[in-house]
Amino acid sequence: LGVLDIIGFTTWVIGFGIEVISDKQKSWFNADPKNKGHWIDVGLWKFSRHPNYFGEMVLWLGIFLSACSTFVWGQWACAVSPVFVVLLISFISGIPKLEARADVKWGGNPEYEKYKRTTSVLLILPVYADKGPLAETNGSIQEGEAPSPVV
Repeated sequence: LGVLDIIGFTTWVIGFGIEVISDKQKSWFNADPKNKGHWIDVGLWKFSRHPNYFGEMVLWLGIFLSACSTFVWGQWACAVSPVFVVLLISFISGIPKLEARADVKWGGNPEYEKYKRTTSVLLILPVYADKGPLAETNGSIQEGEAPSPVV
């Protein structure tokens, strides 16, 4: 095994772990009746709105990295696979459809809107500072006052 193989296998394990953990967290969340009608914002889902998709992309990158140490010439076309997964999930079948469905279900809910403003769509990142229209007033608007624009 070469260094690239080890990096690839490690990347795959990390991606697989993220996907499995986030899917399990969502299953547990959905199984709890008190969460009915609420979006998941705990566990990995506190740091990413789609951590399962992030894990999926990372594991495919790991497979590619492990395999590419053996590629010659035309076999490099295999790079299309992880790129295809990222494009498909990011722009076609995964995130856009789920985000649209969530917006229909919870859009307009101030807590959900804050979750969207402060949580990465895909990457697992620390929670962002809330720079939304109500952040400057701690969520309160005085009568007759319009929210400040988002900058």
